Amino acid sequence: MGYVTPDEVRHYIEDRNAEDNDFDNDLSFSNEEIQVAMRRAARAYNSILPLGVDVVTPDKMPDVTEMFFDGVIWKLYSARLARLGRNDFDFNAGDVDVSPETKRIAFFGREAKAAEERFKEAAQDVKGTINISSGYGPVG
Repeated sequence: MGYVTPDEVRHYIEDRNAEDNDFDNDLSFSNEEIQVAMRRAARAYNSILPLGVDVVTPDKMPDVTEMFFDGVIWKLYSARLARLGRNDFDFNAGDVDVSPETKRIAFFGREAKAAEERFKEAAQDVKGTINISSGYGPVG
């Protein structure tokens, strides 16, 4: 078993190099942003009931399922969405009203919500199964 790493997160979201990001012309997310998202995903997992069951740290999130990748993506995209929303404004270019961030906001919002739902559902199932197993023996 391995653990989620920033490099694997980059591969998961296709943010490996400048060629993956025509709009940004570089990496879309810094290593620091990914590491912060990993910390937030670990904290989100540890906050799901039952508390104290299967506690993880940012550097020890198992990569055997997509669950923690979804958690990291949820936190990464939510942070980007917050920044885009703060900086979104309409302006007039000639006779055309332009809102340059609207499509990006829609994308990150949609993807963050989907990743959050997948993460929370999987985390609740995993933690519930571990909790039941510890009380009654193996389940399934």
